[in-house]
Amino acid sequence: MIFHHLACFPERYAQGFDGFKSLWKPFVEDGYLSNMGFNSRLCVAIFFFVGGYGLYKRISVDKFKLTKAIKSLYISYWKIFLIFIPIAFIFFNKSDESLPELCRRYHIEDKNNLISTLLSNFLGLSDSLNSEWWFFSAYLCLLPMGVLFFMATKKSKSFTFDMFIVLVI
Repeated sequence: MIFHHLACFPERYAQGFDGFKSLWKPFVEDGYLSNMGFNSRLCVAIFFFVGGYGLYKRISVDKFKLTKAIKSLYISYWKIFLIFIPIAFIFFNKSDESLPELCRRYHIEDKNNLISTLLSNFLGLSDSLNSEWWFFSAYLCLLPMGVLFFMATKKSKSFTFDMFIVLVI
């Protein structure tokens, strides 16, 4: 997963940053590095699959509470948000064209837009301040759907019924 985030998005590096390229020079010149980073996206699907299996195990023990899981998820998210977003605004609040777009997104001049951007990102409804947070909103949507699926199919012995529930949810 780390390799995917490091190698798959070379456009995120600041201009003139050659440290990563020089470290992996033989792989960069032939395009292997970006291909390996791109193919590492499979880790995301594996992570969702393992997360779904973990959710199934927690539900099957009957100790799972959806509200508690969502609250715990938000608390973890907010800890990271409150640490890193202020740091990003302090260091990257510039419109300097030499910075990659990744850094320029923290330069918001309109105060109303700033408040709505911060609020939507704080609630996990948007990932405009950190594009890696798309996973949070996806997981937040899939969590209740997974609980509904497991509750609906808990006593079912019919594969056809289970597939119908998958299509409905």
